[in-house]
Amino acid sequence: MNQHEIVEAIQSLKPSKDWWDYASSSITVITSILTLFVALRLFDKFSFKTRVLQKQLDTVFQLITVLQNWTIEISGKGLDETEKTIHGFRIKFFNFKFGKDDENYKILFFKEKLLFTYDWAEQNPLLGWDSNPFLPKLIAEKIALFKITFPYPAYDGNFQKVISIDLDSFDKNIQRKDRVRTNLICNPDDICCRDFETFHMLCNDLIKEIERWLNKYEANELNFK
Repeated sequence: MNQHEIVEAIQSLKPSKDWWDYASSSITVITSILTLFVALRLFDKFSFKTRVLQKQLDTVFQLITVLQNWTIEISGKGLDETEKTIHGFRIKFFNFKFGKDDENYKILFFKEKLLFTYDWAEQNPLLGWDSNPFLPKLIAEKIALFKITFPYPAYDGNFQKVISIDLDSFDKNIQRKDRVRTNLICNPDDICCRDFETFHMLCNDLIKEIERWLNKYEANELNFK
């Protein structure tokens, strides 16, 4: 083989310009497809998170509306050092921010089991919220503490000094059963029945947890009343 033939043989082994153009175009297309695939996956991921967060926000706002419209009625026996039953404490939920030293309510803070009406146990507006899949977990855990798991019948006549919790007697949406008001319930094992101070703490803890969750998303200018 002469020198000219050797040169031609070597040149024939080199990739042609068309081959390099094809390879370059293929790499460009593959890169574009991979970039698009990654972008779509990221979009789906963040889009899903956004939708879930929006659903959580809607759920929390619904809960706030429920609490905003909720008035708790409190009756006390023996609060004035006699066995006379006192009515007239009607407290909106978000007003439970008052302290133990508040002159209007400090008479309620004493160590005795808290009693509830049957209507409360069956119709209070917190029922079911702790199992809502879109309610933030920490808020749901606070709500779960208001549950009366196994209500036992109770009678305020067995106490010299006691407080009972009821739904608002002015709320026309409450379906009152034909029961004597003194038919009350309690479960000493449930934290909400411990005493009024504990119940007051549970209300405040729920309010604070809602505020903490909203502050994470800079929704901190809401008018809780």
